Amino acid sequence: MKKEFIVAVKDVNNKNIVTAALESGISKLLLERGGSDKVKKLAKVKTIAPDGDFKLGDEYVIVEIKGKEDEEKAASLLKQGKKVIVKTTDWTIIPLENLLAQGDEVYAWVRSAEEAKTALTILEKGTKGIVLDTEDVNEIKKIGRA
Repeated sequence: MKKEFIVAVKDVNNKNIVTAALESGISKLLLERGGSDKVKKLAKVKTIAPDGDFKLGDEYVIVEIKGKEDEEKAASLLKQGKKVIVKTTDWTIIPLENLLAQGDEVYAWVRSAEEAKTALTILEKGTKGIVLDTEDVNEIKKIGRA
């Protein structure tokens, strides 16, 4: 099963990041602050944003896991059919394993190729995809090759 590779873009004006992401075969771009129209001028790409093809906060929801109640919130969203992007400050596998048991639409927020590999292979099936948060063009390309 092909995994989804999503890149979080903080600044839609940073053409280097957007271009590297597009050249690396991403599935979608995540634009937390919007700006889908600007990105779409560069290429045909699906966006997850307040103004995107997929609505951030509706179809895709970012949940920062700081404790058990956040994990329960993410599990509840999965049961509602939402695509849940899991962000953790202390990147551990346990919350992801628990969430994968609740549903398949789990995406891991990662900062490196190493974290991406771990997320995609948890419990053999791994997460549905990853959301890469980096300003490093080389890291984007490294994951794209993997």
